[in-house]
Amino acid sequence: EQASRTTRATAVVQESSESGEEEPEELGTSYDEEGTESEDESSRSEAEGDDSDEEEEEDKYASIECILTSRVVEDAETGRKRKEFLVKRKGDSFLHTAWEPEDAIKAARRLHTGLNVRYRKYLEKKKAEKRRKRLAEEAGGAGGAEAGLIAEFKNGIDPGCLTAQRVLAEKYNKVTRERTFLVKWKALPYASATWEEEGLCSKEAIGFEAAKEAFRGLRPIYEVAEEAIAGAGAGA
Repeated sequence: EQASRTTRATAVVQESSESGEEEPEELGTSYDEEGTESEDESSRSEAEGDDSDEEEEEDKYASIECILTSRVVEDAETGRKRKEFLVKRKGDSFLHTAWEPEDAIKAARRLHTGLNVRYRKYLEKKKAEKRRKRLAEEAGGAGGAEAGLIAEFKNGIDPGCLTAQRVLAEKYNKVTRERTFLVKWKALPYASATWEEEGLCSKEAIGFEAAKEAFRGLRPIYEVAEEAIAGAGAGA
């Protein structure tokens, strides 16, 4: 009986071999004869890339902290006019605001409740400003000081948010040879201090040079000497 079983098993193996059937391939990435990734895998990679881009786009609008003002611009190619909103994102200072198209903001509002709330607050603020301006005009110029104060807020930004009250720390990148400073802004708490590039602050931040010099004047002399030596070595 044992010999009979062995004979049948051998016959099955021979039959399978003669039929030309191949064993199933192991699961994993599929490649063609030249070793390139198969079309299915490539399509999957492209889909994953698209998903990543969509997530990045969503994060771009989810991170909007406030809407400051709006403007109407004309498309250079089509000549059509479109509305844009100036926004500030979480973690950025008011030096890094950006203009975003109205259509994109409206679409993002449906996905992000927080952005919808901030958009409504912006509309309420604009209505209040128009009401105060109208009342001042009706009063024959009374309340002009308040109207002037509103005018000082260029693009809806308090000048104090662009004024460097103190420099808290300084870093030097030996590779890029760039300096960055931790800046405390006059109209904002210490928790809102941000790291900023020296070049940008020198051009855009009010009072930055004075704050920088005041900070360096308080630093121990050995720290200033070490930094000067490091900078000289990088420039050699």
